[in-house]
Amino acid sequence: TNYFGNMLLYIVPLVIAFVFAYFIEGYQHWRKHCLYILLVVILGGLSVFVLKNVFGRARPYMYVDHAIYGFQWFKFKAAYWSFPSGHVVTVTSMCLPLSYISRKVWPIRYLFLILILVVMVGRVLTLNHYVSDVVSAFLLVFLINRVMRKKFYENE
Repeated sequence: TNYFGNMLLYIVPLVIAFVFAYFIEGYQHWRKHCLYILLVVILGGLSVFVLKNVFGRARPYMYVDHAIYGFQWFKFKAAYWSFPSGHVVTVTSMCLPLSYISRKVWPIRYLFLILILVVMVGRVLTLNHYVSDVVSAFLLVFLINRVMRKKFYENE
């Protein structure tokens, strides 16, 4: 699940797709889709960066190895960036908008949702996050996605 959390993995292709859709005749409708996804990914990434540094929650392996648990507030080290899960935020930031865009093709829509669940479970099983970390990350992006979706698709 580690590679799915790399935000650049999504931002670079989205920017390329947006530029392509902007200049190539017949692909203008994809401009809106790319911009929608891009904004959800960027807003999710910025939000998780701020929240991780403010809350400073020790990761589960810190409890196992050093008996350190809970929120340490304003810790700027990866061992204290458990809340919320950046990997879940990144994957959810891509998959929720894509599941909305592909809503008429239900098998694909559900594959995106299953991918989110797989990453959530993987982050907990590897002792990088508590269940509350991955659930809160999902809910954070759910709210961001809902606001952006209304801005981009309210007339559809």
